[in-house]
Amino acid sequence: MSEDGLLAGLRLDARAMRFGSQDLADHIVSAVRAVQQDRLERMNEPAGSPEEGVLPEEFMRRLDDMEAQAAHDFARLTSSLDETLRRLEER
Repeated sequence: MSEDGLLAGLRLDARAMRFGSQDLADHIVSAVRAVQQDRLERMNEPAGSPEEGVLPEEFMRRLDDMEAQAAHDFARLTSSLDETLRRLEER
């Protein structure tokens, strides 16, 4: 994660290539949503939480931005994977 809360990078294990693009998308979306849920649950933690002092509306906006960025990043990743698979099949 970057400082502004957006997904800054995504690393995939080579084993992830065995999934079809839709399965991979589902796994990534599930992971992002799990992180979002964890952060929401930590909002009520005592001082020291990274979101301390952030209004719930702002926090939700940040989560929405993260999800939109993850979807955008995933679309690029899927396109790249599809292109790689297409090239491999042409050989």
